[in-house]
Amino acid sequence: MLALPGAIMRSRQVEKAPRPFFQCAHMECTEPAILRRDIKGIELKLCKTHDLFYVQQESDEFCRVEGLDTVEQKRDWMLAKLASPRPTPAEHWAKVLKTPGLIHQAYEMANHFFARHTYSAPEPDSAWSSNSSEPALGEAPDPDEQAAFVAWLNQTAREEPEPPEFAFP
Repeated sequence: MLALPGAIMRSRQVEKAPRPFFQCAHMECTEPAILRRDIKGIELKLCKTHDLFYVQQESDEFCRVEGLDTVEQKRDWMLAKLASPRPTPAEHWAKVLKTPGLIHQAYEMANHFFARHTYSAPEPDSAWSSNSSEPALGEAPDPDEQAAFVAWLNQTAREEPEPPEFAFP
């Protein structure tokens, strides 16, 4: 019997089970959640539409804090960021090696970079940072600096408005 090529190919394809449906965090929404996002300390499962809403909220807040009101100001800020000097790969991986608390693979990748290239790996510091005002790892922070930081947080804190009810189509 003669078989058609399309029928053979379809018979060889693996049948995929449908993805499970995860409800978007907005109960009225009928779209499936496609990602998780941490919003104000709460992990929410969101659909694409609601994720874009929260991304826009974060963007608006950032622009408000930075004083970026017009499109021209935002464009100038972005161009200034793009024009700023970038660290070399050696500087980046040296910073990774000096940063405590990263996952093991980050240190492996940094060591692998220095093994492949002619750059010498930096000597490990006993201090947490090259900035001498920061405490070494395990030391207690300065109480005066902590109090000043808490006072600054209280001064800049503002009341959070209630989130709006969403009426997405």
